[in-house]
Amino acid sequence: MSALARTGLSIGISNKKKADIDSLTDAINDAQYQVNQLQAVVDSMNIKSTEFAGFLTEADTNKQTALSNLTLVTDAVSSAKHMVAAATNAKTQTNTAKNGITSTAAQMALLVNKLILSVEVIDKLANIVNKQKLLNPIIPDELITLLTKATTDANNAVAMTLTALTSCYAAEATVIESKKITDLEYTQSRRLYKKMTIGARTRTEKLDSLTFVRNLGDTATGIQALLQHAYDQSITDYDEALTASNTATAQLEYAEGQLQHAITELGSLQAGLAAATAAAYAA
Repeated sequence: MSALARTGLSIGISNKKKADIDSLTDAINDAQYQVNQLQAVVDSMNIKSTEFAGFLTEADTNKQTALSNLTLVTDAVSSAKHMVAAATNAKTQTNTAKNGITSTAAQMALLVNKLILSVEVIDKLANIVNKQKLLNPIIPDELITLLTKATTDANNAVAMTLTALTSCYAAEATVIESKKITDLEYTQSRRLYKKMTIGARTRTEKLDSLTFVRNLGDTATGIQALLQHAYDQSITDYDEALTASNTATAQLEYAEGQLQHAITELGSLQAGLAAATAAAYAA
């Protein structure tokens, strides 16, 4: 081969190596741009994942708070229910006592009237016997004594019965006041229980070892119903936050994978460029 031919071949090889180096340089620039873009995506996804993890923590805290509130109001409703039962029992017993005392007082009043009538009859009889005694001394003194004692005993019986009747009226007045109190307690306890439970449905579902009413809707007005609805909503919010957080994590992991792949390709291109450059200088 002539010198001229060898020179031409050398120039051709040099041009090809330069073209390869230029091509690798362009490829590296493109790869570096891709890495930069993916790094920006990863950084953004990191921020998004952290933010969504914060939302999930907040949703979990809200759910636990809602559950705690629901537990408290459930205990309160149970106490209110027992209070209504106790008030109902007290109201029933008070009514029974009032009816019994009223009936006793009426019977005592009737007895007093009968005793007073008996005293009048005994007095009249004693007067008649005393008059007859004046006209007929043969009437025994024992009869006079017996009638006098009967009059005294009858008057004593009237006095004691009047005392008992007064006690009945006093007891009746006390029971009437007690009835007012028990009636008020009964009314207020039922009003409180209704205010706490109105809007709650009877269909129940087991949740976290406690039985709560579910799916109440936005029209409920009772305290228990509102807190149950708040707990339901907190579960929905938590589930949505969990889904969003899991999605953000998956997107971050995918972006990190893409970035790692781009970095690997960039490193490979950079290694190829270094080898090509070294070969060009060696020639």
